[in-house]
Amino acid sequence: MPGHSEIPLIVLMSAYARSGHMLLAKRIFDNSNEKSAIAFNAPLSGFASNSQLLEAKSVFDSIQERNQSSWSAMLSAYTQNGHLDMANRIFLTMPDKDLIPWDAMLAAYSWIGAILRALDALQTMVTTNTPDEASLTALLTLCAHKGTVAIARDLFVSFQFDHSIKPSKQHYSCMIGVLVRSKMLRIFCGRCHTTQIPWIGSACLEL
Repeated sequence: MPGHSEIPLIVLMSAYARSGHMLLAKRIFDNSNEKSAIAFNAPLSGFASNSQLLEAKSVFDSIQERNQSSWSAMLSAYTQNGHLDMANRIFLTMPDKDLIPWDAMLAAYSWIGAILRALDALQTMVTTNTPDEASLTALLTLCAHKGTVAIARDLFVSFQFDHSIKPSKQHYSCMIGVLVRSKMLRIFCGRCHTTQIPWIGSACLEL
């Protein structure tokens, strides 16, 4: 836990970082006598969100006792800037992965269209974590990019019955996107009131 004298500095650093004033945030950090793991996270997250990867990595490397936020911030820095190999290296090194890094990797695979890697990650993920709405969104978005109707349908159904996740309007929109990309929307909408494909019927009703 940070000391009482450190808390105002952390708040100030975070405020500067969120507004993009990283030089000011880093100056406060460098002049601080107390540097807990939480204090390191303020400039680290700031550099990461501002795509300053070298600076973020420098702060990350200087953290002796990294916490989950530190790992997640560095992972997000790489995934959001398209450095998937470096993101994967950070991900594989992370101890005690919770849902946040898993979702970050699924989103990264979605961004580059790596559907097989995303599905492999999902299979590994469910052995230790329960997927959430963001997991399904990333996977369905990927299916929409690739036009893979069968995979999208299986995921849509599986998340409801295997993981108890009720589809949101965003998930239904992704399903429509899958059909549009695969040029099957007209065919399915013509049958959407039949019991053979209730998932698209629900999608049409929602939208």
